[in-house]
Amino acid sequence: MSGQVQNEFSPEAAAKLPSPLDVPEAMWTRYSTRAPRYTSYPTAPQFHDGFDRDRARAEYEACRERDAISLYLHIPYCERRCLYCGCHLFIKKDRTVGREYVTRMLREAELVTALTGRGRRVLQLALGGGTPNFLLPEDMRRLIEGLRERFEFPADGERSIEIDVRTVDEDYIDGLLDLGFNRFSLGVQDLNVEVIDRLRKNQSSDYVGRVVEHLRRRGVMNALNFDLMYGLPGQTAETMAGSVDEVIAMRPSRIALFGYAHVPWIRPHQAGVEKLGLPGDAERVAIWGTAFTKFQAAGYVPIGMDHFAEPEDELYRAQIHGVLHRNFMGYTTHRGLDQVALGVSSIAAVGAVYVQNEKELTNYDATIDRGELPWIKGYVLTDDDRVRRDIIIDLFANFHLDTAAFGRTHGLRFADAFAPEIERLAPLVADGLLEITDEAIHVHPLGRFFIRNVCMVFDRYLGADTARFSKTV
Repeated sequence: MSGQVQNEFSPEAAAKLPSPLDVPEAMWTRYSTRAPRYTSYPTAPQFHDGFDRDRARAEYEACRERDAISLYLHIPYCERRCLYCGCHLFIKKDRTVGREYVTRMLREAELVTALTGRGRRVLQLALGGGTPNFLLPEDMRRLIEGLRERFEFPADGERSIEIDVRTVDEDYIDGLLDLGFNRFSLGVQDLNVEVIDRLRKNQSSDYVGRVVEHLRRRGVMNALNFDLMYGLPGQTAETMAGSVDEVIAMRPSRIALFGYAHVPWIRPHQAGVEKLGLPGDAERVAIWGTAFTKFQAAGYVPIGMDHFAEPEDELYRAQIHGVLHRNFMGYTTHRGLDQVALGVSSIAAVGAVYVQNEKELTNYDATIDRGELPWIKGYVLTDDDRVRRDIIIDLFANFHLDTAAFGRTHGLRFADAFAPEIERLAPLVADGLLEITDEAIHVHPLGRFFIRNVCMVFDRYLGADTARFSKTV
């Protein structure tokens, strides 16, 4: 990265970066569309059940030669569905159902390690859902101990878990710490009681504060993430300002500020959100911008498209050096790791292949019980896919692509190989959102709010039907 780009990411410069409030309304209108969030490329709609399973197995076996992996586990249970939720989950009141699920995930881990080899080093473990702390304490312990029998977890590795603050107590948190978890993500969404009650979440800031205080007492100081959401019914710039002030007072080390993705044609339960009344585009931008500017003023540095971090955080250091990465787990510093995934609906990215597990519990259970990997869909990347994936990752995560170095790495002349894409970026260049030189594509600070628009230009599969994706505004 050039010094110019590094300076743009300094804490001093970050405090002066434009916010969504600085974007002209006409520009929001011009670039408002639906686009992927690019946690993968190609994106999930390209996955299909006719993928080359032999090639997928070969890619898993080939990862034996690489140093380490990341590991994601999907826990698909919640006791109640929140109206905004876009996750793949099942509603259960009886937490003992997690017992058999753990048993099958460990069987799946055995099937996976038969390909990858036992004892693979896991630099990044993440449990998501659903609600991972839906598992009873004894089932969570059995799960982690079973993983330890099949993988190696180095002392300096990251072990993260998503927590529902309404359904966790201090003893459960202590158990997680004893099992080695060292990063905690709290699904807060909003701290305004009126907003959150509309969404059937029934959460108060007291729940959040209690969990934060206990984690701090136990020494978790710089490994705490809050997930927030803007664009929800009942939110205004004023209510968001109050929620953000409460978040800042608790001082998490990272904040994810997601725009609510309203897709009731994919998630039918979200029709209930629509009946409550959603903010219009202008109000949505005001809510987003209010949160953005307050986090900036509090000393947080914007990371990627929708995250913030303390200046001491490793995500910020990776962004400074242009090596921030993005995968199914979100923003990460672990670029190049194979991502193995276990559990219902989870997606793995190993070598040149993506594989997704069965989405229905009964099908998942039956496949595991037959001693087969529960892959239902997948995709084998072409050489062109891998080149475009690298472009999209660098732009999406780091807002900069050294096209000269990229061309040398991939044996191509960027301006020739991507002449149509460069031409389609011309309107964004004219609007001052990015610049293109013989050496690089650089996204300007204002252009960061339109990074999905930039990346979709390089997506050769993205047709006219983008309804399954969330809005860029």
